[in-house]
Amino acid sequence: MGAKQAVHLNNYADLDEAISDKAPPADIVNIMLVGRVSPQKDPQFLLDTISSLKAYPEHNNIKLHWLGGGDPEMERALREAGVDVSGMIPHAELMAKLKGADLYLHTAAWEGMPLTILEAARLRIPMILRIIGATQNLHYPFLVSSPDTMAKQIVNFCRTPGHPDYQTAIDTFNREFSAEKQREALHLIYGS
Repeated sequence: MGAKQAVHLNNYADLDEAISDKAPPADIVNIMLVGRVSPQKDPQFLLDTISSLKAYPEHNNIKLHWLGGGDPEMERALREAGVDVSGMIPHAELMAKLKGADLYLHTAAWEGMPLTILEAARLRIPMILRIIGATQNLHYPFLVSSPDTMAKQIVNFCRTPGHPDYQTAIDTFNREFSAEKQREALHLIYGS
């Protein structure tokens, strides 16, 4: 585009909620996704992940929640697969529900850096993210490329939810996507 210099300007989530370490999940693992039920968020990727999950006994201890709404046919397919679909809800209610997540999934087929990932990280929720343009260079250890690998990562989480790698990854993620990092980049762009 002809620019002589480029600076990476990260976004971050500025949440007022108190942030604390999450306890390992109880008998039921609440897994949440956030966004419009639309092709961009790729509900079919989740449906295919659910099909792969059925090969594991852990499948019986998982409750999936899609926080959002949209295409009625896609919503119906998710509900038929056992996913609790909230419909469109206000942001404050969404954050209150998201706080109850044991694990956050991101299945989108495309988008810029998703605010929902930043919010889940700020709430210290372990995440499994689909590899897309926005996530491929994050150096986040729980990236997946297919529904089958997402299912395997979910099962790994169910087996060892308290593994320190999850919170170490979240700590690193939150350092990289922080107000301080954004401030540094803005100073580079606009000067002191």
